[in-house]
Amino acid sequence: MTAAARAAPAPATVWPPGERGNTSPMMRGRQVATSAATPHRSAAVGCRGVLELHVPARTESVAAARHAVAQHLARAGVPSIVIDDLELVTSELVTNAIVHPRPPVATVQVRVVVADDIEMQVAHRGAAAALPPIDAWQPVPATALRGRGLGIVRRLCDDVHVAQDGERVVITCRRSVPDRGAK
Repeated sequence: MTAAARAAPAPATVWPPGERGNTSPMMRGRQVATSAATPHRSAAVGCRGVLELHVPARTESVAAARHAVAQHLARAGVPSIVIDDLELVTSELVTNAIVHPRPPVATVQVRVVVADDIEMQVAHRGAAAALPPIDAWQPVPATALRGRGLGIVRRLCDDVHVAQDGERVVITCRRSVPDRGAK
């Protein structure tokens, strides 16, 4: 066995929500569902239109979260223009959750529910009071080096809400899906 093979972590088992570690892993046909979760990748659980991610708080994890959300939305039949917008929202919120909290966080939770509309929640340890009020989430001048993320989120989502849930700040975004339910 090579040194690289010994150092590579084994894929993590994906557990259905609420059953992690208590029962057998989720099955797809005859195969055990697994994910390529490593210290640099997130683990995902998809169940009935719901995607849950636990993203390691590393900047290289942002792309994995963004791609997982896009794949989930595509499988749910969401139009590509909405997928593109929510990919960007995912990227901005996960990046902010990784870069800005003090003290730094270990993980960021992302939850996406596809129903008549799409609800995305991004949560991490921190204080909601540390975020500017949603009314202040405005686009910044093109010359600004930073500060675009929250303005982009507000523009691309129909509704945004920030809440404190114990020690976690939870940002909930909703986006309607054009022609959802049309035949």
